[in-house]
Amino acid sequence: MKKILNVSLLMIFITVLAACSSTNTQSETTTEYITGMVTLPVALSIDSSDGVMKIPFETEGDEEAIIWSSSDTNIASIDEQGYVTVLAEGQVTLTAVSGSHTATTKLIATFDKYTDYIRINTKTEFLATFSNPANYSNPNNRYVLATDIDFGGDNIEPIGGWDLSNDETPMDPNTQFRATLDGRGYALKNFNISNPRSTKVGTDYFGVSLFPFIYDGTVRNLNIIDASFSGTGFTGSIAGKILYGTIENCFVRATITATSDNSGIPAGGIAGIIGPDAIVKNVILDVKVNGGYIYSGFNFGTGSNCNAISETLDDSELRRPLRNTAISTMKGNEDEDAALNDFLNSVRIENEQLSDFNSYTLTEEAKQNYWFIVNGYMPFLIRFDGIIPDWAEIKENI
Repeated sequence: MKKILNVSLLMIFITVLAACSSTNTQSETTTEYITGMVTLPVALSIDSSDGVMKIPFETEGDEEAIIWSSSDTNIASIDEQGYVTVLAEGQVTLTAVSGSHTATTKLIATFDKYTDYIRINTKTEFLATFSNPANYSNPNNRYVLATDIDFGGDNIEPIGGWDLSNDETPMDPNTQFRATLDGRGYALKNFNISNPRSTKVGTDYFGVSLFPFIYDGTVRNLNIIDASFSGTGFTGSIAGKILYGTIENCFVRATITATSDNSGIPAGGIAGIIGPDAIVKNVILDVKVNGGYIYSGFNFGTGSNCNAISETLDDSELRRPLRNTAISTMKGNEDEDAALNDFLNSVRIENEQLSDFNSYTLTEEAKQNYWFIVNGYMPFLIRFDGIIPDWAEIKENI
């Protein structure tokens, strides 16, 4: 009888223990997380070479409550914690669901686009890299910004120098920017280039710009913000002279001054001179040009889909109204007509149009793949980190 009682007590203990274990397991599997509003970037760009990236987001609930999904897992997959892996080039919609709350973001996915690019993260890296002609004059070198770079109002040297070649003097490769710089939507901010050493010609300063002489180089997806450029002639923001090269998908907010005035060797909001084989497209300017013209001093090349904010181009301060490009070269030959090449499909944007994406002449491809807009903001280049840049916000006093 005693043995039977002991067995019964043992069975009861095992049953109770099993019940407790079952209850604990059930409690762990039915944990209820707090749900709440989820906020995602409007758009972001990730390359497969970036590795696995976590989507930047904010939530009023628990992160564990969010259910993530991708509209096309063949292009980009996303795990339960919001980490994205790019598998192919294309566009997908990433969705975050937290209870009754849903948020989406557009992802521009590129595949191995930046694998062999050198990433630049700091002001020190930028200045050191581009002070060496072997870096910027090599057409095989490609650089990409990994963040905004703020120069803190410093006077800096341009990248390269002015072209002094002629029938007797060959081009100096140390002056030529032949590499590729992709801003990836980030900005070079708060700097001045005025009377720099590398562009001095006698007592004059020609081609003062970020790149005095682009020779078959490429500058794309770059913002230049709160900068000033001052020289005697052919002054520009991005280039003094560009031959055989490309400038595309750039935004410039700057002051450009050529002290020789626009009657001789004028300045341009983008470049002083655009050569016959150069391509300039999809550029937005918020600039003040003194002694020159909106887009280029002389334009022999192909300029298209560029936009300028008219209120910042004060025609009244110049002897003649600002034009897209030079209206007189004073050469008196066939070169004069070539210098009058206009910028096709290019417009001035009025204040009331700044937040209307359809008012800009950017190509549909550029609007779809590079530029974006939300209420109260000018078009901005889609950034790697998904953040809307502060410079794009439309101020009430504009």
